[in-house]
Amino acid sequence: MKRKLLISLGLLTTLWSCNNQKTAETTAVATDTVATEPAHPPKPVYILPSPLQIAHIFKKSGLKYMAGITNPQSNETKYTSNFNQTLNLGVYSADMAYNVLNKQKQGAISYMKLTKSLADEIGMSSVFSDENLMKRFEANIEREDSIMRILAELKGKTDDYISNNERQTTSTLIFSAAWIESMYLASKATEKKKDGKVKSQLLEQMSILENVIKLLQGHNTNNDAALTDWTTQMMSIHDIFNNFAGVKSYTGDREDMDPMELNITDEEINSLVKKIEEIRIKMING
Repeated sequence: MKRKLLISLGLLTTLWSCNNQKTAETTAVATDTVATEPAHPPKPVYILPSPLQIAHIFKKSGLKYMAGITNPQSNETKYTSNFNQTLNLGVYSADMAYNVLNKQKQGAISYMKLTKSLADEIGMSSVFSDENLMKRFEANIEREDSIMRILAELKGKTDDYISNNERQTTSTLIFSAAWIESMYLASKATEKKKDGKVKSQLLEQMSILENVIKLLQGHNTNNDAALTDWTTQMMSIHDIFNNFAGVKSYTGDREDMDPMELNITDEEINSLVKKIEEIRIKMING
């Protein structure tokens, strides 16, 4: 399962990518302050997709656009701590990707502006320092090839910033929040239509979640309270998945596990979706 997923991910451009992480972060994001990392931080070995990649996966699986399910833009004023700003930068980046791939011009532009605003708040203003890039984004929003090139440029700036400033923990937090938002958006669509393909992709994302948790645990060398709590919330989703009857009884290689062969019930899926929504509500409410 994981090999198939990573092959498809390699074909896509990225936005908030955690790709090519070579060193761990020396600055851990706390609730309002920045904690000091030890001299020898762990080296992450997992490559994570971006919100744009995840949105593309669900779109290819038949996920249809639904208005009114993204994080309200007015919520931005709620995010006053560094930690909440970081998480909701991830949320808004997922919402932006959702709008881009569904050709929602105004929504894409609005959510891009919100990602820029929150990036500025957490000290990543240099990523969006090129005003011409934002103008190009607005001008080319309906041209898919052009938008992908622009987002690739933004991805490069993000990677450079994270590498030069040793902000891998921040990057992982952004992605983990974007992952929650992406799962939420997909789950809302499946409520209206019981789509087997989308259901399968929801379950396949559990392999990505496992790597996210390992990265979060590796970054939290100082037992930061906010980071510990967030990691615990992410683990609670994975625990639900691991307790599905079909998963518990599976005896093969987990990397080759096909979720659609596990006879996962609608009740089990609903328990997973409920937990994701619970975490998402807490996250976007600051």
